[in-house]
This record gives sequence, structure tokens and C-alpha cells, in this order.
Amino acid sequence: MRNPFQYGAEFKSGQIVNRKLELRDVERAMITAAAQLLKSVVAKTGERILRFFARLRPSISYSPDTNTWSGSIDAGAVPIPIARRC
Repeated sequence: MRNPFQYGAEFKSGQIVNRKLELRDVERAMITAAAQLLKSVVAKTGERILRFFARLRPSISYSPDTNTWSGSIDAGAVPIPIARRC
């Protein structure tokens, strides 16, 4: 079999490969994968935020002796697990 490549030869238009369609497909696949990953990260972050705020316990008290109001927010004693990326 003869080698179709020749060192220093000029290419004819029929010998050049058009990679635009392949590059478009790769670009779409990368964007789709990134969007799915981002969607997953956003969903997990939203779940963590909801768990945190679900644990908040507001407390308001009134002292008739001093005629003052006071308030506080207790976040509970359970720590929120934080995923670490390596």
C-alpha cells in the first residue's frame, strides 16, 4: 500500500478535512455536561441552604419590668456537613 502523505506537498481542497461539524458537536457535548454539573451543584447548595434555615429557631421575649423586647435566633447544635472537593 502506498503512503498517501507526502512531505512538503500542497493539499488540494478535497484533501482538507472540515472539522466544523465535529467541533460543534464537541462544544455542545461540553456545554451540556457543564450545565448538568452546574445544575447538580446548584441543587445541592439549595438543599443545604434549606436544611440550615429549617434549623433556625427564632425567639422573642418581652420584659415588662424594663418594657423592652429582645430577640435571638438559635441555629441548633447539629453541624451542617460540608462536602470537600479534592
